[in-house]
Amino acid sequence: MTKKALLSFTLILAFSVAGRAAPTDTIVTMAFENLSGRAEYNWVGESFAAALADLLDKPGLVAIRPDERNVAFKQEGLPPTAILTRATMIKIAERAGANLVVMGTYRIAGEGRDSTITITARVIDIREGRLAGKEYNRGGPMVDLQKLQGDLAYEILYQHNQALPFSHDQVTTDATVAPVGAFENFIKGTLTRDRDARVGFIERAIKEYAEKTKNQYVPAIFELGRIRFEAGEYKEALEQLVLIDEKNPRYDEAQFYVGVAQDSLGQTEPALATLKKLAGRLPLFEVYNNIGVLLIKQKQYKDAIEHLKPATEAAPRDTDTLFNLGYAYFLAKDNANAAATLKNETKLRASDGEGFYILSKALAATGDQAGATAASDQAKKLLASFAQWETKGIPPLARVKTGFSKINYYRYKREQDERLNTQTHITSLSPQADQLLETARNA
Repeated sequence: MTKKALLSFTLILAFSVAGRAAPTDTIVTMAFENLSGRAEYNWVGESFAAALADLLDKPGLVAIRPDERNVAFKQEGLPPTAILTRATMIKIAERAGANLVVMGTYRIAGEGRDSTITITARVIDIREGRLAGKEYNRGGPMVDLQKLQGDLAYEILYQHNQALPFSHDQVTTDATVAPVGAFENFIKGTLTRDRDARVGFIERAIKEYAEKTKNQYVPAIFELGRIRFEAGEYKEALEQLVLIDEKNPRYDEAQFYVGVAQDSLGQTEPALATLKKLAGRLPLFEVYNNIGVLLIKQKQYKDAIEHLKPATEAAPRDTDTLFNLGYAYFLAKDNANAAATLKNETKLRASDGEGFYILSKALAATGDQAGATAASDQAKKLLASFAQWETKGIPPLARVKTGFSKINYYRYKREQDERLNTQTHITSLSPQADQLLETARNA
């Protein structure tokens, strides 16, 4: 792990940040509230959040995407589809790190292609608790929904900065890139809980977008890849996720899934290349854990330890990463460090039969027969395959992380944005931060 990477990693987890000069405003959009009482149009509310996240992300204004906003919902113990009071919306926005929040309502009238929509929207500056700019009121045919969203985005951008380097037409053109049907199916796919229905909506969105624009619907492709990945359909997931290019804001997350999928398909070398490249862009402990696992598979135990050790220092209570470090020490025949690490791991996770088994072997190798017997007795109680391992040997045990902390991920991405536009001053460090920083300096 490089010094630069671990320093960045440390910043995510431990620094108190203050004194930012000339900050860029950060804006989040809440799902608009459906006042028409027609549930079949509930998807429209979230479509505003998705559309504005793309349209408002311009120089001087960082837009928080629905995925990141939903992490704040989870932290508050709320489902993303919850109907919120204004106070709760502001609390969610603060939790997401925004200082501006867009909130609104809409009504649908009529049927089919003759249906119309009227919307009301406002931007609240949560630092001052007041309306930022004018309230937005518009209406039109439902088929012009995306154009209305473009109009709203331009109005918000113009009120934020009247010297915009782009025109109203450019914003509405961006808003209407996706065909109406593809956009609707994509939003419905992100909201639907039933997996098969989600896949159906998103596949239809991708198909219509391709047929009508001759291009790829990248947000939908990413979503389909993520759904496949979460279902363990790694081959199908990989086919989608490799289409996300490096300029796309979803690239880093996609690459994490690509690395795990490649490993699951037996593609160890490509997986290692993917994750090593990602580590320079996204220095989360889960990335370094997985690199360590792949290096264990290649019997490069020293290199594995060099990745796993700082990862455990950054996440000292993550038992999978601790186990992997102890396991790597054991395979490297460093039994003293293996025993010390696995003692800590099994204290944190007293039900880990695999941990006790490797601990017993490490202790036996150091000559601690009493400790080895005690650990072995625990392993016998917890590990159904104990007898098989004794006769046939230990199978590969390194533990891959199939997910990562979204909180740390978005904190890091936000820090990256802020470093491009502001000067950050570090005020005070916790004891954990001091330890991490010292590790970074010595890396």
